[in-house]
Amino acid sequence: MRWLYRHAALRPLAWMLQRVISTPATHFAHHALVQDDGIGHYTGNYGNLLFIWDVLLGTAHITQRYPPAFGLADDRAHGPESWRVQFIYPLLRSRRAGTVLGTGGHRPPEP
Repeated sequence: MRWLYRHAALRPLAWMLQRVISTPATHFAHHALVQDDGIGHYTGNYGNLLFIWDVLLGTAHITQRYPPAFGLADDRAHGPESWRVQFIYPLLRSRRAGTVLGTGGHRPPEP
């Protein structure tokens, strides 16, 4: 997407495309490990293909930068979760202790 911004005549097209389709940068921002770096936005950028829904619903964070780290803290600590849990959560929940995929999306309180 950056190459479109390099040419002045294509900037309006780039601006429009970033608001209609999900770009790799906005998708990675959704999967960022932290949200306080100005790039990460895992409480938004839900659109997998049509980013226009995020724009219309106010959950969009448009960026051209990639987060330094992405993924889930649980996966970094314990390895990736089973594909079955990822695919059909919340019908099938994780058996790992303390994971957000096993407790209804909320981390249990620390003892």
